[in-house]
Amino acid sequence: MMIDYGMIREWSRQFATAWRFLTIIPLGREADLSSERLGKSMAMFPAVGLVLGAILVILHALLSYVFPTLLVDLSVISALILMTGGLHLDGFTDSIDGLAGGRNREEILDIMRDSRVGVIGVIALILLILFKVVSLNQCPERWKPGLLLCMPCMGRWSMLQMSAFSRYAREGEGTGRAFADFSGRPEYLVGFVFTSAAVFLALGIKGLLILGLIGLTTYLTTRFFEAKLGGVTGDTHGFTGELSEALFLLLGAAVL
Repeated sequence: MMIDYGMIREWSRQFATAWRFLTIIPLGREADLSSERLGKSMAMFPAVGLVLGAILVILHALLSYVFPTLLVDLSVISALILMTGGLHLDGFTDSIDGLAGGRNREEILDIMRDSRVGVIGVIALILLILFKVVSLNQCPERWKPGLLLCMPCMGRWSMLQMSAFSRYAREGEGTGRAFADFSGRPEYLVGFVFTSAAVFLALGIKGLLILGLIGLTTYLTTRFFEAKLGGVTGDTHGFTGELSEALFLLLGAAVL
């Protein structure tokens, strides 16, 4: 069997690009990024999520020797926020503010681009974090390592799905344009195979059921934003990723 080292090197470069975009943890030397390279790196978004998940599993195991369960669960959710610099939470709050305050497509997009955060966005952010912590706390202890391993992977896979099957909503440039323009079905296929394998190995058949429900939710969310905005943006990617992570933990508590 021949090993395609060129493909391995390309995947490595894509992983490094995705890692630098998705986390605040340094990895190698910064490189000039074209929109195409950034968009193609979405194939490795789930892989980055899996590494983040592995860190959460280790942290959860270490803290469990010292602290009570609820405090440990709060700590690992907080750790994920810190490692990503709250990148997707910003998109989540901007999306909520835009949908709550805009009367039409143009107003929604203008509000989403505004750097200020409204009251409804802050409330939604607090509820989202509480929802994640409580859902994780209610998951069976024996399944928590698998759930923590796959949760960040699932969120980033949903963002890949949104990009691969939609278009960019704004005129001109924006964070989400590179992903919408240059991540398509080939990148989605790589991410889907990777995510499916990880979820099956960690959670079994029930994990694949949860994966299917997350995929359906992402599809409906994408169609909603296309109807509302004419496409997707960087903020809607963040919204979808955060929604998928929260739903993943909720389904874990209900199904496992």
